[in-house]
Amino acid sequence: MKHVVKTPLIPDANICAKNTVVVNKDFKMDNENSKADVSKQELGILSRALNRSVEYSRRSRYPWLILLAGFLLGACVVTVIITLTNHNEKKDAVTEILMKRSHETLKTLQQLRSSVDNLEGNVNSVIEKIKTAETQASSSRNKKANTCASLDRYTVYLHFNNRKNKKIMVKLAAFLKSKGYVVPDIERVRAKKCDIRYFHAEDKEGAFFLRNHINEFIARSDVKDINFEIRNLGKVYPKTRKGLLELWINF
Repeated sequence: MKHVVKTPLIPDANICAKNTVVVNKDFKMDNENSKADVSKQELGILSRALNRSVEYSRRSRYPWLILLAGFLLGACVVTVIITLTNHNEKKDAVTEILMKRSHETLKTLQQLRSSVDNLEGNVNSVIEKIKTAETQASSSRNKKANTCASLDRYTVYLHFNNRKNKKIMVKLAAFLKSKGYVVPDIERVRAKKCDIRYFHAEDKEGAFFLRNHINEFIARSDVKDINFEIRNLGKVYPKTRKGLLELWINF
């Protein structure tokens, strides 16, 4: 190959100036275009970085949310456990108090039951005593009524020797009448005797009744005790009517 050597041409000044201006314009345009390209590249880089950041944030957000949710759930569980524990402790304390009070109440009820049983036993005993007393009283009233009914078959003649004892004899007559005897009269005699006389064997019981009643009257009065002898004068006075009794008394 042959090398052709070109002789450089000396450019014209005007042409150079124009070329310079054209070159400067082209440089400016290239510079602006390069700046625009750089801006686009930077925007691309920033956009990719932003996308990666957003994607990373999206990817890393879920584990943090899971951790946060786990933490909150654990805190809730711990809170519930603590609450239940405190509640159970309070419940146990209340239960213990209630059990203690229940035992005390049961003990008190047992004591009351024992007292009621004792009281019931005492009441039953009192009721039995009352029934017995009523039975005895009824029997005594019936016996007394029967005695009074049977005593009216006896006629008692009262004899005394001291005039000053007239009032006492009147009271004695009234007392014997209240017992059921028939007392027709009071007679003052000179004999100083203290006896009760009957005249038939079937009237002997009436003579003992009369002595008991006279002793009862004397015990209620200011009269001293007198020992009365009971005498059967049926052989001496066999014709005396039945049921007749005589009291001879010397105060």
